Amino acid sequence: MKDSGVEWIGEIPEEWEVIKLKNVSQIITGNTPSMNNEKNYSSNEGTPWIKPDNLLGFNGVSQTKEKLSGRGKKLGRIVPKNTLLICAIGSIGKFGYTIEESAFNQQINAIIFNKKVVNKYGRYYMSAQKEQQFNYANGNVVQILNSSNQGRIYFTLPPKSQQKSIANFLDKKVSQIDNIVSKTKESIEEYKKYKQSLITETVTKGLDKNVVMKDSGIEWIGDIPEHWDMVKLRKLFKFGSGLTITKSDLRDQGIRVINYGEIHSKYKFDVDINRDKLKCVDESYLDNRKSALVNKGDFIFCDTSEDREGSGNCVVVREHNDKLLFAGSHTVTARLRSRQDPIYIRYMLMASPIKEQISSTVVGIKVYSITQAILKTIIGVLPPLKEQKSIASYLDKKCNEIDKLISSKEKLIIEMENYKRSLIYETVNGKREVK
Repeated sequence: MKDSGVEWIGEIPEEWEVIKLKNVSQIITGNTPSMNNEKNYSSNEGTPWIKPDNLLGFNGVSQTKEKLSGRGKKLGRIVPKNTLLICAIGSIGKFGYTIEESAFNQQINAIIFNKKVVNKYGRYYMSAQKEQQFNYANGNVVQILNSSNQGRIYFTLPPKSQQKSIANFLDKKVSQIDNIVSKTKESIEEYKKYKQSLITETVTKGLDKNVVMKDSGIEWIGDIPEHWDMVKLRKLFKFGSGLTITKSDLRDQGIRVINYGEIHSKYKFDVDINRDKLKCVDESYLDNRKSALVNKGDFIFCDTSEDREGSGNCVVVREHNDKLLFAGSHTVTARLRSRQDPIYIRYMLMASPIKEQISSTVVGIKVYSITQAILKTIIGVLPPLKEQKSIASYLDKKCNEIDKLISSKEKLIIEMENYKRSLIYETVNGKREVK
């Protein structure tokens, strides 16, 4: 081993070099032929025009919606198959590679290695250099890595025979890791499907397998226990609306608030003051918006979603310790009109027949909106209170078991992805011997 001359790289094998990326590659920044001239683009045939969303790492690139026509190709930046593409504006370091001759936009730099570099080795090396690329990027709001600065990146260069050995070694190891990750993701999806079917079966059929059933009269719900009722949400809830606020209205102190974004991404079933760290709004909202306060057992629905699947997403307030809590922006509030078990009702709202009703009635194209009027028409299933409590307790236990299994598998994916990154990093920097 010898000193690389670069502190963070440290020692490298004796026969390796450390040089600048610009000395082993041509770096080309993409462009966007005029969008005002429709003749430059095609949705059917032509040269793929790649944007950052199309970059798939070691899986190359996804199919593009826009293609450059023959005219557009003359104006675009064209690179051959197997060219490394790296996002240089915004998501610095996100990468992919072309699977055919392609063009790319100005957010992407193409790295075309010279004869000193085995293409696949270069791809592995650059995939491990996000930190270097961030360090050479400029900008406050949006990070930008221009081609000149990208060329300053340190590049460890083994002899070509070793580059091939490293690439082959990493091909095998990365494939094994990716296979584990893929199978784990499939397992997670199976558990999610099982959880959904368990909830649907339990809230529509109950826990007693010997109970006499009756036709619900609703095709998508089917048979339900004979002594259960069907109910429209207008009869079940009194609806209201949340605050009209923006991110700039949020505080670290004041009255806690939960917004629609948190319901979509963070608190997908319930909200609990003992567990959840919520932002706040100023107490002045109490002067004229007390109606947006929610209590234990109340529901908060998102009134917009980016997809139909998320339409109707809501949380139930499981615990608020008598502290004030507001429903925030883009929300519909719902308070039970009679004594029901809120946790059972929350599970009932997750059942496939109820979600499908909501999905089929929301309005929108890119953003789907759900109104109080729509929610009032949705039909649910209502057992006696005692059975509601039993079902809620049973599903809490079973869903918690499933969620723990899913969580352990998600942790495994993170561990495997971290291992893959460290394996690549150590190997291309000469810290791991490849035989």
